[in-house]
Amino acid sequence: MIQKIFSHPRNNRSTDMERLTPFLHTSPSPWHTVVQMEKILMNHGFVTLNEESQWSLHPGGRYMVQRQPGAIIAFVMPIQAQTHYGEDLPKIRLACAHTDSPGLKLKPTPCKRKSDHIVLDVEVYGSPLLTTWFDRELGMAGQLTLINADSRLRHVLFDLNEPVAILPSLAIHLNREANDGAKIRRHDDLSPLLLQNICDKNQDPLPPFRDWIIERLGVQYPDDNFHGWDPISWELSLVDVAPPRCIGGEKGWITAGRLDNLLSCFAAVTALTSAVIPMEKGGGVLPMIACFNHEEVGSLSPVGAQGVFLRSVLERLFTDPGQLGRVLSSATMASVDNAHGIHPNFSDKYDSNNAPRLNAGIVFKHNANQRYAHSAVAEGELKGLCRRLAIPWQDFAMRADLPCGSTIGPTLSASLGIKAMDLGVASWAMHSIRETAGLADIRHLQTLLTHFFSTP
Repeated sequence: MIQKIFSHPRNNRSTDMERLTPFLHTSPSPWHTVVQMEKILMNHGFVTLNEESQWSLHPGGRYMVQRQPGAIIAFVMPIQAQTHYGEDLPKIRLACAHTDSPGLKLKPTPCKRKSDHIVLDVEVYGSPLLTTWFDRELGMAGQLTLINADSRLRHVLFDLNEPVAILPSLAIHLNREANDGAKIRRHDDLSPLLLQNICDKNQDPLPPFRDWIIERLGVQYPDDNFHGWDPISWELSLVDVAPPRCIGGEKGWITAGRLDNLLSCFAAVTALTSAVIPMEKGGGVLPMIACFNHEEVGSLSPVGAQGVFLRSVLERLFTDPGQLGRVLSSATMASVDNAHGIHPNFSDKYDSNNAPRLNAGIVFKHNANQRYAHSAVAEGELKGLCRRLAIPWQDFAMRADLPCGSTIGPTLSASLGIKAMDLGVASWAMHSIRETAGLADIRHLQTLLTHFFSTP
């Protein structure tokens, strides 16, 4: 028996590309990313589970569970009932990614005056390319907690998808060293100007800022009533409001914010919903995606890869003593995150033998010091699938004299005891406010993950 969990043809990747730019545009924060992934999953028959409730899982059932802010897990149960696994345990095929991106986040007291202008007080989240944030039209997105006169709380998503702030550069006439690597002073130089007339010159800007937030909520949610509600806490980030763009036709490129790592989230969720899952009795596969927040700052949080979210879900799927350990011993994980495509203007920064190109295939990422997850067995399985499907692949390794970044792959592989491989699509300008990747590579990644989810 075979269950197909996507009604569209598996090779209809043009439809997925049409959905990619709206997905990116409506995912300005990890909260919004999880909501968009939930919508995709719900449209393909996945049922939402609540962590606080008991679960009744059915053979062949499709489920998802989210933990906000910014974490979601989805899976398809094997046809064999949980109580009748016996020796024929399913093989987990797990794809993991992260929902967060580097950027600028508002502080608890988010505005102040500088030279009679209202500016936003921000913190740097992760390691963004800060120079790219100057002279951009900036919006604001994230989550708000509201309180009313009865001290009731209300949580709402906030997406101000219009220019409300700008971080102007200092004119070259006043900064002659600007083109010679002038240092950015994070506290002094990174104060975007709020382009909204919210208060008088001598007025404390914080109360009018709160009123302005409520006013904008009324515009975003015209059918809701926010009268009498006041923002008491928030987690808001600034975002570039320029929409994603596909350039150069079907074999061209996409340029957008937060491609690291929304491309991987999109590829994983669309692959899971388009996979054909073999449902023969006697083991089979258990396809699963897990997307986490806070990767850019170390993953140590309840919604990060260092937390217990994934393990707690797995323990509810395999409840008999020793069962989970046996399942994990045969599982394979693809840690999916963007890779560094060779930059033609800076080719000396790359190892010429291990420098991937955009639109030239999936990138397998290697580091001798385990900064990337690597198992020769997992690598062989995934490259074997690539060969069988005629998917091109490339290998990436850093120059021996340059440090290497990392992913959630090593953390999850170590904590679960699961063989894993880091891979992804090549991109330019990683951690810029606007990144670029190849459309052909995204299609290849979707195809690989689709078959990975259905291969015992």
